[in-house]
Amino acid sequence: MKADGGRDHWPKLSTLAFSGGGLPMGQVIGRSSRDAGEPASRPVTPENLFATILATMFDIGVLRVLPEVPRDVARLIERAHPIPELVG
Repeated sequence: MKADGGRDHWPKLSTLAFSGGGLPMGQVIGRSSRDAGEPASRPVTPENLFATILATMFDIGVLRVLPEVPRDVARLIERAHPIPELVG
C-alpha cells in the first residue's frame, strides 16, 4: 500500500458489473492491455457510467429541458455519452 493511501497498482483499470434496468446482460465491454494494467480499447469513464444510468432511468430529451435539473447534471447530460453496448 502507498504511504499516502491507495492501491499503488493498476490505477487505470477496474471492473464493473451492471445488472437489471432492462440492460442487455452477459457481455464483456472493452479490453485491457496484455498485463491488464490499462484499457487497450475505448476506455469507459465515470461520465459514461453516469450517462448510462441516466439514459436507463430517464428520458434524456426531457431531462435536457427541465429547468430544475442541477446545472452540473445538465452539463454532464450534454457532454457525456452512455455506453452504446448497454443502451442501444
